[in-house]
Amino acid sequence: MAFYNKLPTLLIVAFLVYLAFCTYIIATVPFFIGDESNYANAYLEFIKTGRPDVYGELVVKPAGMFVLSYPFLQPLIGIGKFLGLGTEVPFRVVSMLFGAGTLAVLYYAFLKLSGSEEAAGLGVLVFMLNPNFLLTSAIYYPDSFLQFFAFLSLAALHWKEDWKGSALGGLFCGIAFYIKMQQAFLVLAIALPLMLLRKKIRPDYFLFCAIFCALAAVLAALPYYPERLEQLMLLVNTELFARAGFGWEGVWANAVGSVSVYAAAIPLFFLMLIYSLRLMRNEDFRFEYSQVALLLAFMLLVSSYFYTSMLFFGFALLCGRLYARFWKIEKIAIFAILALVLLNGHAAIMSFTNDPSYDFESQKNLGKFLAGKYPVTFVTEIPQMGIWRVYETRYLWEGSPLLLANMRMGVPAYKFMDEGGSRRLGEINAVYYNNSLTPVSQDLEGRLGKYVVLENRTYEKYKSRLGGYEKIADFGSQPGFLAYELQAKE
Repeated sequence: MAFYNKLPTLLIVAFLVYLAFCTYIIATVPFFIGDESNYANAYLEFIKTGRPDVYGELVVKPAGMFVLSYPFLQPLIGIGKFLGLGTEVPFRVVSMLFGAGTLAVLYYAFLKLSGSEEAAGLGVLVFMLNPNFLLTSAIYYPDSFLQFFAFLSLAALHWKEDWKGSALGGLFCGIAFYIKMQQAFLVLAIALPLMLLRKKIRPDYFLFCAIFCALAAVLAALPYYPERLEQLMLLVNTELFARAGFGWEGVWANAVGSVSVYAAAIPLFFLMLIYSLRLMRNEDFRFEYSQVALLLAFMLLVSSYFYTSMLFFGFALLCGRLYARFWKIEKIAIFAILALVLLNGHAAIMSFTNDPSYDFESQKNLGKFLAGKYPVTFVTEIPQMGIWRVYETRYLWEGSPLLLANMRMGVPAYKFMDEGGSRRLGEINAVYYNNSLTPVSQDLEGRLGKYVVLENRTYEKYKSRLGGYEKIADFGSQPGFLAYELQAKE
């Protein structure tokens, strides 16, 4: 096939830009960001215990990404230690490899759907430039693994248009479900409209998807003993239901977020829409339109960032099909717009990684500083993300450290990783406060350990209770962390 013998120039450009960008992120962001620290910590726990646990209680995700990481990650961790590359690099390289695989699979799918190497190459380039895909492929997130198998599921339908293709597609869908439950269903949001609008319904595909997803659910439950089924149910609740909800304030916030992230892509969107309307008499774009409508609805009603990446499939295919019909001057204009999209995406990504309210670098430094220090008490803000409300009634009052997995998630993760698995969960406590700095879990009295960690904004409120403690370190300023140690009485 031509795909293997001679790669089209546009596909080569897409791969080179992708690899350069991921390498740039790996080199310039030398600390885990967002949930990334939890995923890395959970992986290290998984290879020791067979359970993807965080703090011994919370299951972050099903173990799919950890199982898939293992053959690549274990040797890379060894190489990284030998070369002194740091903890983060091996994890991110694995994500980058699966992201590259996603682009290759997308090219195959676009080639089958468009019949044009040029259209397929441009489609891959457009999909690659969306900042959701770039960020989650450059850091250790399940989305990189999820999208690889999700698009393999779609590609299998075009590889064999019989039960074999359906079975293979169902298998890949089940693997995607084993990686990230709720987003795996977006595979069907792409496959079903494609079948309906092209009048090629494949009921056996959906049957195989149901079978393999059910098997994946059983596999996700296997690491848990009967007494830990509560955590399993919390996982299911979190994955499938906790993100649901509707409110006009959320819609407005998502709209503003979408405009800021995709500002440079707005001209591209309207250009492609207008041009496609001119060709409607001779071309059928109903599938692409349905996917664009779904993408916009998802951006507004659910999320404008991390959870929309897969849904760029239809828009990227539309861009590719139209690009193949453009004149040379129009193609040059498209590349100029795509360059702006890349710059805008880079700015959006860096604004997230450098957000002072998260201060990921200080989280890393504090976590490493606390390695081996027990018992320790964290005084911190109650989680503000709606997803954590599932856990509040169970863990908040008792001061469980589980809920630290919010804006301060990197602190215990780096602490545990530096301890090499010797964590003592029973000697970690947390006290949570609300916006008015009123404790909402057990108060500080009788709850402080030998080491206490405060955020800057809590210092004035709680400094009177730190008699006998001496500040031993501080990290960052927003939020900023203060570490105290109880001094021995003379």
